[in-house]
Amino acid sequence: MAHTGTDVDDSKKETAPPAEKSFLLKRNFLGTKEIAALGLSNLGSSLAEGYMGSFLMYFFTSVFRIDYRYISLMYFLVTIWDAMNDPLMGIAFDKTRTRFGKARPYLLFSPIPLGICVALLFLGPIFFQGADLLDTRKIVYMFVTYFLWETFNTVNGVPKGNLPLLMSPNPTERNKLFAVSNFLHEIGRGLPSLIIAPMIDLSKSGVIKVSVTNSFAIIGVSVAILGTFLSLFAFFGTRERVMLIPKQPPVLQGVKYVFNNKPLLLQVLAGVMGCLGGIGGIYVNFFYIDVMGSATMSLVCGAVGTVIKYASFGLIPWFFKRFKTKQMFFGFKIYVTVLKGIMFLVGRRYLHNLPMLAVTVIVVQALYSFVDGANGVLNSELGADVQDYMVWQTGTRQEGTTGAVTGIISKFGNAISSAASAIVLNMVGYQQGAKEQSDDTKYKIFAMFAIVPQLLGLFSLIPWFFYDLWGDKRDKMRAELAQMREIRARLYFDEQGAES
Repeated sequence: MAHTGTDVDDSKKETAPPAEKSFLLKRNFLGTKEIAALGLSNLGSSLAEGYMGSFLMYFFTSVFRIDYRYISLMYFLVTIWDAMNDPLMGIAFDKTRTRFGKARPYLLFSPIPLGICVALLFLGPIFFQGADLLDTRKIVYMFVTYFLWETFNTVNGVPKGNLPLLMSPNPTERNKLFAVSNFLHEIGRGLPSLIIAPMIDLSKSGVIKVSVTNSFAIIGVSVAILGTFLSLFAFFGTRERVMLIPKQPPVLQGVKYVFNNKPLLLQVLAGVMGCLGGIGGIYVNFFYIDVMGSATMSLVCGAVGTVIKYASFGLIPWFFKRFKTKQMFFGFKIYVTVLKGIMFLVGRRYLHNLPMLAVTVIVVQALYSFVDGANGVLNSELGADVQDYMVWQTGTRQEGTTGAVTGIISKFGNAISSAASAIVLNMVGYQQGAKEQSDDTKYKIFAMFAIVPQLLGLFSLIPWFFYDLWGDKRDKMRAELAQMREIRARLYFDEQGAES
């Protein structure tokens, strides 16, 4: 029997009702405004995330024009820095208790410096115009602004990632929260590309008098301002409801609990083994700009898939009703891999027939977009499960420390994929600043866009064969946690009624 600690005195303990009758599993705690507030905050955060995730490597190499070796070194050093600041932030988050809650105070002060860092980063080429690839000033500028951004991103990201778990104890309602937040998050990630991609093409062709450098700066500053404003909704529009265990274990004991969490460790190991799969996202813009010959083609080829991606959120109930979590997890991975393989095998024949290449990409992206909504909620649910597993096994909540461990691995993976991408750019023969790349380079860029990352990402599936927090075991965990939370909730609402 798993340990189910509570935060109530022995004199107040009562027998909890059967889990199937628990009002925690039936009651709706969240109103529409609160769900929308968290969603808008995630939209704000995702503006910079999508802009930097899609265009940062291209920005550093072709706009700011910094030697790829220093870009790779920066990502490596960021990984070391993250290995220090993520645990510190996680521990601080776990120890935080204020009248505003556990997560919300951080979401009040962190968005502003985070937005400033985003704006400064994309203003770099304006401050250092005409500098060469090895100019020391802009290399230092890149290091400083990116390190500061990464630091404040951690301060903001750890609390925001755990806020949904504190807003409602109802797993079904949390999935609704995840669905809305993920939907708006996807919108935010795509918005900057809708503007910057055509601006790059119009600027290069001379149709508009705004340079590519100024285009990146304008969008960067706009993303920073709008993202900061929307991010603040997480503080002003939400409320924390999950009753926390007031006495946390010592730091070392908390870390020990994290490393005894087998489902969490398997998820972390999967992230490490699949980190090179992230290379593909970095090569998207190189593919459209240097192979397809137009940044705007990313919008053309992705238009149908984007519509289907947003519509796929309406399919979430259908997937979760007809398939088990384990079936969806492995099924989605296999489905996308097969489609990416088809994209590469067909598309490589049409590298000199751009209309046919575009049709191939459009069809494949449209087909795998059908599972995007359900896949996003599924991954959020799996992350929530390992947090609940901690409470089930130890009676303590260690969201911050747990998030720090998973965050380090996630950022470690991103750093490895980004550093590897910078090195691979040289290996595929990419010429920084060149108007045209060789046919051999274009073929290799297409391979890095279409299939190589997907194949490398398959290694992440190996740990999941040993993951057992599915089906009956997860149902048992949720039932026992519901009983534990029933006691807390009844006492909490009794106290609230007495105060009113």
